[in-house]
Amino acid sequence: SWSLKAVQKVLVPELDYAELDGVQDGEQAQLAYLDATNPTTDTTTREAIARALDTYCHYDTLVMVKVIDALNRIAVRQGCGEALVA
Repeated sequence: SWSLKAVQKVLVPELDYAELDGVQDGEQAQLAYLDATNPTTDTTTREAIARALDTYCHYDTLVMVKVIDALNRIAVRQGCGEALVA
């Protein structure tokens, strides 16, 4: 698989989505969003879901940045000259 999580496990193994409380993958994020937008969901639960989704999205972004950094280091080592993405 070429999913972000599959690539992250190889290129950035020090980061692990299992460390997150609550939302840890895209499917859980979708279900959490549905819960948050359900009119019967109470405010306290909505706020907890919002925090979990915010944390997950922040982590996803961090992983993407670290993956790009790892790919840039590989490209430079392979003699591709400058980094692929600045």
